[in-house]
Formats: sequence, C-alpha cells, structure tokens
Amino acid sequence: MANGRWRAVYGIRERQAFMAMPKDFVPTREGDLDEFVHNFDSRITASPTTFGLTAADATAFHALVVAWDAAYSVTKNRGTRSQSAVIVKDEKKFAMVTKLRELARIVQAYPGTTNEDRSLLGLTVPSERQPQPAPAFAPKLNVVKVDRNLVSVQLRDAQNLSRVRPDFARAANVFSFVGETAPTT
Repeated sequence: MANGRWRAVYGIRERQAFMAMPKDFVPTREGDLDEFVHNFDSRITASPTTFGLTAADATAFHALVVAWDAAYSVTKNRGTRSQSAVIVKDEKKFAMVTKLRELARIVQAYPGTTNEDRSLLGLTVPSERQPQPAPAFAPKLNVVKVDRNLVSVQLRDAQNLSRVRPDFARAANVFSFVGETAPTT
C-alpha cells in the first residue's frame, strides 16, 4: 500500500485479491448513454411485444428518455449549464437508468427474445454453453479409513496418480448399498 491507496498490479491488489466485475451494458459516458437509450427506446416502442414488454412499459420508458433528453441538452450548452441543471439531469438519468435496467431484465428473461434481438438492443448476449464430455475412465475409489459407520474414501483419476480431477469433472456421486444384490440403476 503506497500513500494510503491500493496499487493494482496485474489484477492483484497488494494484500487483497480482487475479482473483475462483468462489464455493465449501460454506457458510463453520457454521450454514449444518450445514443444507447435512443436506440433502445426506438426499438421497444416500435414493437414492445417482440421483447416481452407491454405498450405501457415502452411508453413509460419513452417519457423518461424525453425528460432525460431535455435535461441533458440543457447541461451540454455552456450558457445554460448550472449546478441545479446538473442535479436535475442526474435525477432524470437515475430514473431512466433504473427503468432501463428493469426493462432489460424483462427482455433477457423473456423466452421469445433471440440473441439477435438482444444484440440490436445493445444488451449482453449470453455465451452458448458447450456440452462437455464425460470422463473417459471411471474414477478409482480407495477406502482410507472405516470408523464404525463412518467411511472415509479417496476418489482419484484412475489414469493419473496425482490428486487432480479429470478434465470437465465437477463432482462425483457415490452410492452405497446394503444387501445381497445391488440395484442396476
């Protein structure tokens, strides 16, 4: 720690590791935000049901965009920019971004929304999950210790002597059976 501040070094802060947050879909620069919300507004106003929204949702968002636009245009001009105008703009921006996030959650959750629709709206497109194959070999199970009715086992990759899990393996299900013949399924 130098001068009371954290110094980032290759993604690790001194004395504390941190995790990178996923990129937010809402632009941070107000000029970019203005373009983004106009695109989002025009597309959901044209056909709200395509994205799982209602006409009332689109109309309410459009009213917030118009209010934001008016407040933003006042603060862009040096002659009309004042502290009170910036406060009004920030309040309008907060209300608009809050509604934007609410509508984006609805659009993302709507089953009829395609990835192309998400991309056109400027929303995050989820990556396609690739199915992972099952391990090629059955694991090796060693009984380490038996203490009355408590059995400690060690599960390892049968092809590798180290303690590393096989590729794509996340968990193992261990079943036990007491009786003469074990069930087949």
